Amino acid sequence: STIFDLTVQHQELDSVKKLLLNPLKNLTYGGLMRGADMEPAGVTAGKYVNTPYQAWKLQSRSARRNHEIELFLHIARTADVAAWQKGLEGIVKEAKTADRTAFRKSQDWWKQFWQRSYVFINSDQPDADADPWQVGRNYQLFRYMLACNAYGDYPTKFNGGLFTVDPVFVDPKYPFTPDYRNWGGGTFTAQKQRLVYWPMIKSGDFDMMPAQFNFYRRLLPNAELRTEKYWGHKGASFTEQIENFGLPNYAEYGLNRPEGFDPGVEYNAWLEYYWDTSLDFCL
Repeated sequence: STIFDLTVQHQELDSVKKLLLNPLKNLTYGGLMRGADMEPAGVTAGKYVNTPYQAWKLQSRSARRNHEIELFLHIARTADVAAWQKGLEGIVKEAKTADRTAFRKSQDWWKQFWQRSYVFINSDQPDADADPWQVGRNYQLFRYMLACNAYGDYPTKFNGGLFTVDPVFVDPKYPFTPDYRNWGGGTFTAQKQRLVYWPMIKSGDFDMMPAQFNFYRRLLPNAELRTEKYWGHKGASFTEQIENFGLPNYAEYGLNRPEGFDPGVEYNAWLEYYWDTSLDFCL
């Protein structure tokens, strides 16, 4: 049982549940880590800041001046572990084939990326206290964060993409794991997503935009199903606080909804009539 099941029930969509896209079903992730002339060295446990962890160790069979570790990651929706394993093996094989050219291709990609949009202000006079210099530096940092998440299946999130910080360092009242972030999980705040993707038209980053468009295209059937269920017409309803399966975020939908309130509308003073964000992406 996942947040998908809870959300579908809460939003009175059980009758169409089997027809809804569920991106969490059978979602399997993991990987393989190996090192040259290395072997397993047992399991250990510890604590990172305030988060307990378990770790699997590798050690070299003999002392070396250099060590090389390879990490292969794979994520797929499959109910069959053997099929997932085969996908991982394919990634390992592909990496071996591409090994000779991968680093050079990466260098070439970053070179063209940095050349197509940049802001340099007093770049020869670094001064962390100077506002103009900070503008230039921060623009490069922003674009670096964008580029690191350029081609994911899901769009770069407005609140940092792949990057986050330990919440306890921001506020001691948030003693959560390093994975935590405000507006986190599978929730997308659509009004702020456009702040990430509209500027890409100006900066020429067209190759980064499909992830955001595909996000809506992938969820279109769910948007149509909820519209047909609630209002009985052939439309598509995308809300502002939207989950990665196309329904309103569980909490933002409203936990204490008045009896008889339209189930297709979020019971939330900020969101009830806020429908323009998906139109923004249509434009």
